[in-house]
Amino acid sequence: MSEPGLSTIGYHRAHPEVTTDQYVHTQRIQLGREVCAKRKIYLDTKFWILLRDVLLRRNVQPELVELLSTLNHGVRAGTLLCPISATTFFEIYKQQDTETRQATVALVDQLSLGVTIADHFERARTELSYLLNSFSGSFDLHDLDHLVWNKVSFVLGVSHPTDTPFSEDEERAIQKAFFDHMWSLPMATMEDHLGGKRFLSMDYDGLAEKLNAANAAHAHECRSFEQLYRNEFMGGIETSAPVVEPVMERWYAKVTGRQEYFDPSLATQAENTMLSILSEAIKKNDFRSTLRTAHIGALCHASLRWDKKRKLDGNWLHDFHHAEAAVGYCDLFLTEKPLAVLLKQKHLKLDEVFSCEVISSPPDAVRAVAKTA
Repeated sequence: MSEPGLSTIGYHRAHPEVTTDQYVHTQRIQLGREVCAKRKIYLDTKFWILLRDVLLRRNVQPELVELLSTLNHGVRAGTLLCPISATTFFEIYKQQDTETRQATVALVDQLSLGVTIADHFERARTELSYLLNSFSGSFDLHDLDHLVWNKVSFVLGVSHPTDTPFSEDEERAIQKAFFDHMWSLPMATMEDHLGGKRFLSMDYDGLAEKLNAANAAHAHECRSFEQLYRNEFMGGIETSAPVVEPVMERWYAKVTGRQEYFDPSLATQAENTMLSILSEAIKKNDFRSTLRTAHIGALCHASLRWDKKRKLDGNWLHDFHHAEAAVGYCDLFLTEKPLAVLLKQKHLKLDEVFSCEVISSPPDAVRAVAKTA
């Protein structure tokens, strides 16, 4: 299977026993191992734009020129890469100027090697599923850090051709060959097809207003930072709770071999029990290193709520999603100063907890990147 893309359909026809989900999972695990063997440097959108302007020769500040050169050297040497996230992707496609957007896309291809981290919701579900499966000795678990990586062509999730007029085996071969084709596409090819299309994304400013109103209404109920954190954490976990049912189905099938007799009502009971257990467990700091997305997001939201002088806005929500991906799974996070200050506050110290250096100034970024580039 030397060539990527639809040319692999012959190989997949010869292996109908491998399901599409199994094949995708195997490819992503292999990618995760390759990614984790390198130093992962996450750039927020500000730094992508700064370096893009260097590429376009619109900005020739020496420290930025050196930073881009050092990153390029590290990528070529195979020691580092700069993955993007869905948040970065959406922000890139807010750029309506064709020249700057295409230059940003070219830079992403150059420094990311086509690697993206799973979006906020998939990552949170993966972490919760991993935690639940870790409770059972009947499952062989991969490293959590290997489970969250994808290729940029699937930055919005993996999808396959379905309901085709072909046989089940042929449709499965088509799905896997289509996955191979998409897996190898650079973001520049996506840009050729997408052009200046704007993607529908959540109204973050509107959501921030609703959250501010809800926070104000319940402000009297939260008398400590820890209580604020717990409320935010459990709110984040509840959105991922439906993952309990498929996990329980796998447990049931593994232990009894009778998946068809699984009672979904058991999952509802287990979901409520799990939420109660986690609510108590976080008092002892249990599970926070596994449920990274919920933990980092909860601390960020709680910190902003605790500071009565600050109000949440759409930019903060984007920043928090950047932080969840970067701090939870990368080694270095280059971002704006307000977010860097928040993450490194003495009651958070998220940079220390997750061993992710957080930097906002280009000169400091040059020194940090040069350590391993």
